[in-house]
Amino acid sequence: MLNEKRVKHMVKLASYETNNGTEDMKISSYFRGDYISFNVLCSLIWATIGFVTIVGLLGIAYMDLILEELTIQGAIYLILAFIVLYILLMIVYGVIAYCFYKKKHLSARNKIKKFGRGLEALEKMYEKEKE
Repeated sequence: MLNEKRVKHMVKLASYETNNGTEDMKISSYFRGDYISFNVLCSLIWATIGFVTIVGLLGIAYMDLILEELTIQGAIYLILAFIVLYILLMIVYGVIAYCFYKKKHLSARNKIKKFGRGLEALEKMYEKEKE
């Protein structure tokens, strides 16, 4: 005879495993530091590409103004301003990415632990039924 409670538990575990479980298992298979540092590095690379693209597009859009009004001293200040802006962007973006990926890894780990406890509970249900 089928145990309704056990079947519901099995459906719940199977649903998690097919929907979110594969991604959570993949994330939690990495060490926390490795997962965070790899994803923060990728995020910073993409932020750099975005920053360079935006600066390039702004440079092209305002090329006439830049060439007419810019002096050597102004060019140095403009370059320094872009460097400072880039460094600030990398710091802020890096901290946000670090917090995001740390939280994501911790969440995946906790979900996998909960899944493991669910499997253990299911095993106990089977053992109880056998007795």
